[in-house]
Amino acid sequence: MLTMTAMLLLAGAGLATTPPWLPQTKRFADVPQAGAKFGQSVAIDGDWLAVGAPHEAAPLPALAQGNSPDAVLIALDVGKVYLYHREPSGWQLHTTLTGNQAGAEFGYAVALRGDDLFAGVPFYDFGVDDDTGLVRNYQLQGGVWQSLGGVTCCSPGAHFGTAVAMFGDSQDSFAVVSAPDADEGFVGVLHKDSQGVWHFETLTNPAGLVTGDSFGNAVAGDGKELIAGASFKTVGGQASAGTAYVFFRTPLGDWQVSGQLTYPNPVTNDRSGYSVAISGEWAAIGAIGRTVPNAAQDTGAVQTFVYFGGSGWIPYQELTGVSADTNDAFGNSVALQGTHLLVGALDDDSHGGTPDIGSAYFFLRTDGFPVPLWNETEKFMNASPQELDLFGYGVALSGDDAAVGAPLDDTDGAISAANAGSITLFKYDQIFADGYD
Repeated sequence: MLTMTAMLLLAGAGLATTPPWLPQTKRFADVPQAGAKFGQSVAIDGDWLAVGAPHEAAPLPALAQGNSPDAVLIALDVGKVYLYHREPSGWQLHTTLTGNQAGAEFGYAVALRGDDLFAGVPFYDFGVDDDTGLVRNYQLQGGVWQSLGGVTCCSPGAHFGTAVAMFGDSQDSFAVVSAPDADEGFVGVLHKDSQGVWHFETLTNPAGLVTGDSFGNAVAGDGKELIAGASFKTVGGQASAGTAYVFFRTPLGDWQVSGQLTYPNPVTNDRSGYSVAISGEWAAIGAIGRTVPNAAQDTGAVQTFVYFGGSGWIPYQELTGVSADTNDAFGNSVALQGTHLLVGALDDDSHGGTPDIGSAYFFLRTDGFPVPLWNETEKFMNASPQELDLFGYGVALSGDDAAVGAPLDDTDGAISAANAGSITLFKYDQIFADGYD
């Protein structure tokens, strides 16, 4: 098998010149709505794709005094989640789920695993404008996505459901949900029992967190490990340098810290831990304010870590985009699966200097001699870019599929809708990746 480097070197000799990631048709909501921010959240697992549009308006019962009990009003920022299923003809819309409260932003975060879906609703009110937050759970039953109810925690203003992730192994499924504005932050783990019922498990916040650290601003998991960022934490005397924590599940079913992932040389406002990802013995954390040596100021960066049994989690390789520039916010989102790493840079101005169109960078890990290395092999771009698209706001990987959200993308078809949002799917072509055409 040829490596990507070898493929590029031998391109002139008649081997493949086409990139292995092939862009699919850009997708908008089936009925685009201005300001909906379709693509703000995205998750993919096997043949299912979930896309959040948390600012989409929707009709709700009109409960205000003086209205008929049967009246409905169009409420703002209710939010929707669009579920697509892969058919022989391609990805087809299967189900649309809608929130039930104005301003709650249902679909702010989404996570998929198997027949389960979790959708974050971080601005859900249990009182008057209290923003306690909620996460809703759905399960695919008989081909229909059925609501199993909601889960909440914490206090007003906590924004529970800001970040959501699902993971597990062949025996267990887990969901991790965060409330980063609950004092120093809160991360809750749910475990699905043999009856299909979700229960909270014990995870104690790491020592040393203080109010405002935003623990749980980003979460991810793999197997029986999870990772949570705390991007405002002071590290080494550097304010908002940020960090991330890895937890493992003990045989007793509680979660304990196995490592703190911190830049070797933290700097004020790095915001490390703004995004997090973990896959096996590798982890990646985004630092959107980071300046990498020999790169432009404040491009943003991603620090990779590897787990060595005797040494724990150690810093491995710092990455930024080859073409990354000042204030690109490289690392605002990350997705990691095996040897594949996808990194969003939502403020990238690469299209002729047009502000904040955004991009996403793909890195491939080569495990050859003398040591494994992460190499940038491709840069994903919006097919019809416009100013402030924020392409790369959310990224997701599953098998040979990748998805990138652009929540401020304007529709470019017959219907004009500003900030309606879009996603673009990419397919990894293993034939080209192997160096054959």
